[in-house]
Amino acid sequence: MNNDNRIMVGFFEVEGHGPDSVEVPCTGIPATDYANLTGAMRERHPGVPKDKIVRTGSSVELRNPEEDPGIIDLDSGITLRQLFDSTEKFPAGRSSLRIGRAFFSGAPYTVFLTYNRGAGRIGVQLQPRTKTETVVNFSNQINPGLPVVDLPKLIQDVLGSDGRSLELTTRKGVAA
Repeated sequence: MNNDNRIMVGFFEVEGHGPDSVEVPCTGIPATDYANLTGAMRERHPGVPKDKIVRTGSSVELRNPEEDPGIIDLDSGITLRQLFDSTEKFPAGRSSLRIGRAFFSGAPYTVFLTYNRGAGRIGVQLQPRTKTETVVNFSNQINPGLPVVDLPKLIQDVLGSDGRSLELTTRKGVAA
């Protein structure tokens, strides 16, 4: 495993802000990595006293610089169903798609869309970014015929008031 592919992610509770996270390159030296995480969070929230920024967890995530980050073009004019269609990379189509990350009830999660082809429905699943949480499946079902431009609002509606700091891998203004 190459150190260039490892990222240390720190999760914090920041007074007056709530849950937040930062990422730093992983050195492989825990004390250095934790100090770097704390320093990065203090830079992000310079007006918050040091004792009011509490690390609640951390993890090492592997990042492949050659991997397609799966950015979704909101202005593409496609439907949600088409996000799961067969491509050169996924010839049989796919049944799940990583679309971002969020805090849910104060815990950090990766956000996935799941497509049940038989039922013709799309769901939202949260997979924990730390070992202290469990997978969260929502009973809300999303119509796959809805336009992809509605994705941010749809996800926020599913997460409700417990969802915070939603960051989706989407972009606007790139349609041809």
